[in-house]
Amino acid sequence: MKGPIAAPDGFNVFEDIFLWDEYGEIKEEVMNAIYMKPFFSYLVLADNFFCSVYWNDNIGYWCGELWGDEGYLNTYICDSPEEIKDEILEDYGDRIEE
Repeated sequence: MKGPIAAPDGFNVFEDIFLWDEYGEIKEEVMNAIYMKPFFSYLVLADNFFCSVYWNDNIGYWCGELWGDEGYLNTYICDSPEEIKDEILEDYGDRIEE
């Protein structure tokens, strides 16, 4: 699901800024640390695409604000961070520079 939802006020980047490791696997400890907390972490897909991922307690879902060369693109609202990544790749995979 996608929608123009903004991150809640007062969210800051978590000390480990990357939610996925260099092999494309989710870092469970980072995911658990930002779950239900005012933190976000990043999914970097390429130099020209990145997403800030956070738990939105107001709506009860994981959210990911996608940014690209042209600025803000969309916010993904999903049950898991992995689903956010999958949906982004489905929508923008052909535009993401490896």
